[in-house]
Amino acid sequence: MTERFPTDNELQSAWDDYVCMRDEAERTRNLNDGILAGKLWRRFVYLFADPDKVLADNTVVQMPTVGDRQARGRAS
Repeated sequence: MTERFPTDNELQSAWDDYVCMRDEAERTRNLNDGILAGKLWRRFVYLFADPDKVLADNTVVQMPTVGDRQARGRAS
């Protein structure tokens, strides 16, 4: 199985979306804006998470440990 890594454009887009909403949440001090910023942060972080540890609703079961990442690197 080939592991798919996010493209630079995907990373940049996810980061830009997060930063824009974070700034908006700081400006408005609105709870819903803050929640949305958190979800966008989660989306950015999930670009680095082990796909086997992420559920369909984007809930992380467990972030990969250093050992997990090293083992994945040796397996390829």
